[in-house]
Amino acid sequence: MYDAHASRVQYVDHLAPVWRALPGRAFTVADSALVRRASARGVTARVGAPAGDLPVLVASHRDELLVPGPILFLEHGAGQHYGGVDASGEGVGRPRVVLYLAPNPAVAARTGAVMPNACTAAVGCPKLDRWLGWVPSGRPEPVVGLAWHWPSRSWPEAMWAYPHYRGVLAPLARRYRVLGHGHPRVFGHLISDYRRAGIEAVADPEQLLTNIDLLVADNTSVLFEAAAVGLPVVVLDAPWYRRGVEHGLRFWTWADVGPRIGRAADLAGAVERAWAEREAYRPVREAMRAEVYGAWDGRAAQRAAQAISEAIG
Repeated sequence: MYDAHASRVQYVDHLAPVWRALPGRAFTVADSALVRRASARGVTARVGAPAGDLPVLVASHRDELLVPGPILFLEHGAGQHYGGVDASGEGVGRPRVVLYLAPNPAVAARTGAVMPNACTAAVGCPKLDRWLGWVPSGRPEPVVGLAWHWPSRSWPEAMWAYPHYRGVLAPLARRYRVLGHGHPRVFGHLISDYRRAGIEAVADPEQLLTNIDLLVADNTSVLFEAAAVGLPVVVLDAPWYRRGVEHGLRFWTWADVGPRIGRAADLAGAVERAWAEREAYRPVREAMRAEVYGAWDGRAAQRAAQAISEAIG
């Protein structure tokens, strides 16, 4: 038996499919809004904290530090790291983690290296299981989505690119229907900008991906999730992203999973190219998906549940 805890919406989204595959004792969240989010994801949650006598499944280093006892840790993104260190803890040892669930073997090995007591398992991304077999709309003109990271100052590449492209979003919205998303840490600050630009604000990433035909994004896991489910993407660089570093994934192993630009003035043309060449980029998207998320079989949550069962006996 185990508990689960989530302090933010994105953590609920990642944990919920695993919980549905293997329900534990109690799924606790930080506030009533997250209770509603969990319910929307098919999970009954309550406001509170784990009692402390069972292992706790979490999806962030923040929650790992907040809850007591042994930790079952599910990676909540595509596994982007910086400078060769574990970004979820800046390379510090994490002895309370007894199981680390990663999207792929490379992330499992890299992050597992700072978890001396952890078993590791590469399971894929449970949140993406529901997209198996999903077919895009087939619209002749794309509905365009926007997704942004947040301005993390830990590394230049961890910063968002939004300030660099903010001025060209309104013209884009006059050409296409545009839906705008952003990391939960910044989404509230984007809403007024989106409204002024004629962009529809969408808080839920699943709702975003369901209703668009093409995604424009910077350094966010939503970029790779969109490409994995089959959507064409435009990849946005910013002047502060250094070309002389190699962090893997977005920087720079899979940076060209779609047309990639560094000049704001090139955005509209990149959207046109990504849409026109969407089939040409399909093999790149599928190769990225295989490396980053492993088997595309809708069974990531089951693999995570099996690993948890084995870890907790």
